Amino acid sequence: MRGQYGAGTVLGKKVTAYRQEPDVAPSSDVETYVALALEIDNGRWAGVPFYIRTGKHLSARNTEIAICFKQAPYASFKDTPVDSLQPNWLVLNIAPSEGISLQFEVKRPGPVVDLAAVKMDFRYDDWFPKEPMLDTRRCFMT
Repeated sequence: MRGQYGAGTVLGKKVTAYRQEPDVAPSSDVETYVALALEIDNGRWAGVPFYIRTGKHLSARNTEIAICFKQAPYASFKDTPVDSLQPNWLVLNIAPSEGISLQFEVKRPGPVVDLAAVKMDFRYDDWFPKEPMLDTRRCFMT
């Protein structure tokens, strides 16, 4: 899928539509947003989709790797159809907020089989103070 951004707000600042930008032809068909679904054609990665989305003037900047686990071929609990279970997710957050999260289904305590999705999150910013960046130029100066 590809497209162009329209007028709106980005980070609290109004932006004009792509075709109204200076030096852009009103009939331009240059894409400013792309969403791809890719697959690697080998034995290890066959059937595993990779999704890439990128564009200009998006509402948020985010880089992550999201892994959606396949459904189990059968349910662990009697009379629970497999297709009713939510998928488990492992998300590696790369930028701007580094961390990792895991979402999975658990059985609520009690005699009734009642499943709920729970999420565990770890964010570096929550556990470690910000440290100033090392000036690497000084490391290599003589």
